[in-house]
Amino acid sequence: MWLITALLVTNAAALAPPLRTLLSRTAKPKAREEAITLITEMERAEREEFLDYVDTVRTTPSKLARRRLMRYAPISWPARDVAALDRVLAIGGVPEDDASKRRAVLSTLRQLANTRGVLRLEREARRRARLSASFDEMLERTPKIGTPAFEIVEEQGAFQVRKYDDFAVVRTARQRDVSDDGVKLGEPKMSGAGAFQALAGYIFGKNKREEKMAMTTPVFTRAGQMEFVLPQDYWKDLGKAPAPVSNVELTYGEGGLVAASYYGGYATKDEVSRRQAELVEAINASEDYAVAGETYSAAYNDPFTPPWRRRNEVLVAVESSKSENSRD
Repeated sequence: MWLITALLVTNAAALAPPLRTLLSRTAKPKAREEAITLITEMERAEREEFLDYVDTVRTTPSKLARRRLMRYAPISWPARDVAALDRVLAIGGVPEDDASKRRAVLSTLRQLANTRGVLRLEREARRRARLSASFDEMLERTPKIGTPAFEIVEEQGAFQVRKYDDFAVVRTARQRDVSDDGVKLGEPKMSGAGAFQALAGYIFGKNKREEKMAMTTPVFTRAGQMEFVLPQDYWKDLGKAPAPVSNVELTYGEGGLVAASYYGGYATKDEVSRRQAELVEAINASEDYAVAGETYSAAYNDPFTPPWRRRNEVLVAVESSKSENSRD
């Protein structure tokens, strides 16, 4: 820590002002816009250095060390602003890897461009977090772009039953497990950043017609495969969609009767697994519905959306047993 601090102190005069401006409640809107523009336009190495600096300021354990860190910065440093930034970053959970944690810091700073200081942002974050159980709040968090249509059949307490209209998706193509001569080829699935890039490439013109399509939401993840929803023009007839040229394929989405449970925060692997298990348990405890497929997940927001503004869901196809119960 002291080595990192020593390396960053010499650049404190350049790195501190934009951070101080964004955290302050007295900074003017124009100054905030200029600060976030400065950060977003940094070269990658410079932005990484800036994020190292932010992390060092947040984790420096003593006032003396912080004063040394800020020695060459021509500004004061209110400890309450740094503490408030830490509290904001803790709302909605902690990302599961270092890259996501750094992205969370950057997305939080972006929110400060339109908010009068980190203390006010903290109040908003806590308010939005308290509203996360409301479906109206989830709809407010949903980007105003194309998304599959559904009818809410009923609320079952722990889950919502929906009837989805037909829609279509582009998904990462399943690769064969073995070649024709029986030699294992490798992993049958593409996941993570590679899957996202392949699907985004198709949407943004890497297809046979070189057609750029409108963005949609959510991004589904099913059995390790990622799926992007296609624009509505192709929901009834996939033959109209441009043919892929990369390792993706077109198919229809999960229509019909679906049980869904929604939540905010970060959709980490552990969180998704826990909520999927809870959804299945709740359905099994219900006398009205039975699980009819494998669970999957949906993420509605881009990676730079702060956790208190995110809409996530876990879903599974279900069958209604109400008619059978009524005959009994």
